Amino acid sequence: MKLKDITVEQFIKLAQIEETFKDDSKKMMIEISNLFHPRNSLKYKDAEAFYTKLQVALLEQPDFVQRFKHKGIEYGFIPNLESISTGEYIDLDNYSKSKDTYHKMLSILYRPIVKSSGNMYRIEEYEGTKYEDVMREVSCDILLGSIKFFFRLSE
Repeated sequence: MKLKDITVEQFIKLAQIEETFKDDSKKMMIEISNLFHPRNSLKYKDAEAFYTKLQVALLEQPDFVQRFKHKGIEYGFIPNLESISTGEYIDLDNYSKSKDTYHKMLSILYRPIVKSSGNMYRIEEYEGTKYEDVMREVSCDILLGSIKFFFRLSE
């Protein structure tokens, strides 16, 4: 298993399970295994092995993703962070505070590319969290790469 195999939605649910069962590691492992496999379809030893592989995948250091395609649509990261609107800034600040709303944060940061020329591109105008459901489906390496980008930016 690799980080790119985990969706943002699974990552969010994973965080919720970890919070709920933080005092019971065995129950946490079983619930997390069930998140990725149909209920009780894994033998206990296989669930342990899966959980270990998942933990290794979550230790990967993803690269920042500037552009990506999802279901035939190309999405791009906000090309110029210095020119974001007040609404974008307020929403980014709000949605970046909780893992439960990371998909909404991504829907602000990444929007469909409407015009492109070489490395330059323009994204769709901001209309709230219009693409939040799309961002639930994308790979969490995109999410974690963008968080890493902001962490480095703040340093």
